[in-house]
Amino acid sequence: MKHFYEMMTTEQILKPMPEGLDFLMISPGAALYPDPGNSRLRSPALSAGYILSNTRKRGFTVKYIDMDACLIPLGRLLDFIAKNRPGLIGITAVTTMVKTAAAIARSIKEQQPDMLICLGGVHATMVPGRTIDEFKEFDFIIRGEGEEVIPDILSRLREGRSDIEDIPGVMVRGCKKESNRLVENIELLPMPAWDLFDLFRYPGVDLHRTRRELPIITARGCPFDCCFCCRQPGMRKVRYRSAESIIDEIAAGITDFGAEAFIFTDETFTLNKTFTTKVCEAIITRGFNKKIRWSCSTRVDQADPEIFKLMRSAGCYDVFFGFESGDDRLLEIAGKRITTAQMRTAVKYAKDAGLASHGCFILGLPGETEETIEKARLLAAELDIRGVSFPIAVPFPGTRLETMAERGEYGLRIFSKNWDDYGKQYPGIMEQGNLTVEKLLFYQQKSYLHHPVKWGYCWPEDELDRSKKKN
Repeated sequence: MKHFYEMMTTEQILKPMPEGLDFLMISPGAALYPDPGNSRLRSPALSAGYILSNTRKRGFTVKYIDMDACLIPLGRLLDFIAKNRPGLIGITAVTTMVKTAAAIARSIKEQQPDMLICLGGVHATMVPGRTIDEFKEFDFIIRGEGEEVIPDILSRLREGRSDIEDIPGVMVRGCKKESNRLVENIELLPMPAWDLFDLFRYPGVDLHRTRRELPIITARGCPFDCCFCCRQPGMRKVRYRSAESIIDEIAAGITDFGAEAFIFTDETFTLNKTFTTKVCEAIITRGFNKKIRWSCSTRVDQADPEIFKLMRSAGCYDVFFGFESGDDRLLEIAGKRITTAQMRTAVKYAKDAGLASHGCFILGLPGETEETIEKARLLAAELDIRGVSFPIAVPFPGTRLETMAERGEYGLRIFSKNWDDYGKQYPGIMEQGNLTVEKLLFYQQKSYLHHPVKWGYCWPEDELDRSKKKN
């Protein structure tokens, strides 16, 4: 399976498409913010994989270019667009990349003024009106999940029509309607189009110690309402896939793309314990627990000792917990609906099951003080897990946290609307009372110095032995 693990050249990535190109999807940057001491963490975009696969299923030619992961300079991208003339260009961007996305669109428009360009992603979804008003480079906005929106637009364009404003999930300039589009039955979506990605460029997110990790999801949606989370309309409802389709996707990932590890990107993998049990049992029945290892995320109030033991038997090696704060009052203010006692219990359950775990504490949540930051640092030490990150609270546009800061609640104040600065690790754009951003950065550095990643603690001994034998 050597060909699975070879890197594509720039020429291969940008090879001409003589059959024509209906849809070009561009990612200006796909790197996650790594923990200090880690190498750069990057995973192929699952949402892009689904959009591309469903658009192709509907009969359209598609192409994906990840400029950051594949090191594609703007000049080469512009040359590719000029030669292939896609019918529609879609750029996806989180808040920190939205200005870069606009700059790319501007460069394309300078050479191809008639080129149709749209923006999608979490930033555009959360504040579509603000986004289309701010960035004139985009012809329209995709709000919500794009798997059905993009082919609907392309169908109209193929018919020679330009009236797309009535398509759910599309917002055009001058229109006050902010419709949101979700895929009601995610079971009907085809598997992600990983064949359109240079998977060599994505080393993975968790410490899987294999040659390839692929992302996978069992459900979309989250019923919780944390103030800092970008939760688009309609996402409180959880939509599940069948266990059978999940297992089929794992099988295809192994056979067709050389996957040896998976990361379940569900926000709360153990939310529905009956369903989690069914998925784990199916993995064991197919024998995949002997072929792959996988990781996931869950909430501490959804931890269960028996489920964790079953997950371990099914090949799980690591669980991520969003702790967020070491102070119960701050957790209540943030709408997290968990307690520090539940954190201790959840980590104990994971350790008893033989699972490594890691998590994060957000610095600067409403009501934060120097004393509560110290409580978080001490609790992190007490939990004794393999890794802890300490992001700084960011009032992302459209979130409840942004609204709280704009109202000045708890002394919160936002001092920058430069989207480039909306990173979770640096530089910080919100402070409260005497807790300045300089102090937040100081305590963040102090916390990281006291909690380096415990590389040797990541794997239980039997998994370390298996990894050595395999590699």
